[in-house]
Amino acid sequence: MSSFILLSAKGVVKQAKFIDLNDGVEASLGKVLKRAKGPVLIGSWTWQKYKLFLYGYKEGRGGTENKNELASPYDEEVLFGDACVVASLEKSAAKPADFSVDLYKKFYNSKFSQEEEEEDELDDEEDDEEEDLEDYEDIDEEEADETEELGGEDEEEEAEGLKPVLMVKPSTGFKKIAKWMHQPELQAEPYLL
Repeated sequence: MSSFILLSAKGVVKQAKFIDLNDGVEASLGKVLKRAKGPVLIGSWTWQKYKLFLYGYKEGRGGTENKNELASPYDEEVLFGDACVVASLEKSAAKPADFSVDLYKKFYNSKFSQEEEEEDELDDEEDDEEEDLEDYEDIDEEEADETEELGGEDEEEEAEGLKPVLMVKPSTGFKKIAKWMHQPELQAEPYLL
């Protein structure tokens, strides 16, 4: 009989053997797990010469969630009760191959080391982008310094020529109105046709 990996709900990884494969893998897993309904296929991974199939239950009572961490892309999947990993040397789980806990641990470690490497690469890319942004910020500061040197006197003259702002309180609240808008010499010109 072939063996498979049993991921218990408590987070323990065990090796188990199929009871009867005549009715199919899912029915046999249901018998091993002592459940009336067999688990459903959640997904699969390819590792070395094996195709690994993840079976589990997507529905269950609260508090019975499986505590095992799964490799991506199923790391966000919530499973209830025990889950199973069936290995096969073919593209389907119909003909399972023996798979030990040691092999599962090697698979698990290889998947998580790949994910860590990918995260490190992404972090390095983000660091490079941040450095590039800092370079742009440095350039902007240098250009701002140059423009201040070139046109600093004009800005001071403009600042002296600014008019004070008059605050008028309409019924809805304060609004800013420039003081020059209330000077008597400003009048609308008649429009000629």
